Amino acid sequence: MIRVPLWVPTGVTINPSGTTAYISESCCGVVPVTLATGAVGNAIQVRDAGGAISFTPDGRTAFMPDSADFAVERFTTATGAVDPLIPTANQTVRILLTPDGRSLYAVYNGIELMPMDVATRKAGTPIAMDAWYLTATPDSATVYVSNRDQNTVTPVAVGTGKAGTPIPVGHRPTQLVVVR
Repeated sequence: MIRVPLWVPTGVTINPSGTTAYISESCCGVVPVTLATGAVGNAIQVRDAGGAISFTPDGRTAFMPDSADFAVERFTTATGAVDPLIPTANQTVRILLTPDGRSLYAVYNGIELMPMDVATRKAGTPIAMDAWYLTATPDSATVYVSNRDQNTVTPVAVGTGKAGTPIPVGHRPTQLVVVR
């Protein structure tokens, strides 16, 4: 057991190399924990790091929602240096970085999906939908968004930003995964 001094943990994400767990805390940021030794690193200061973190494929950069500041922020994993990435119009609760590391999507609880370009740090056109959870195909061509209150999952073409026809699924879909 690893003891990590946290007030309200909200998520745990393992980096791509599998060496470090990053624990999000609702009030105070993100705490890295080296898995091999259990060593707890210095907190990465983000005011409200709610939920999961998305890493670039090389694991050098991570993105996280900062719902208190209505932003998606990024930090460098080697130093913990944080810089605001993209301001958002609403409270961002979940994000997804596509596997190729080029596109980022932010979810506003049941309001809309916001595509973002990582290279330019600019938000695209919001897509109105009952967006809650999301995942991407391994080729980064499609993002699937659960529409919890509609009992559907909607495919969104990454290249065009166009939402496809919602797919009826079971009651209140939440977590999603793409299997090859």
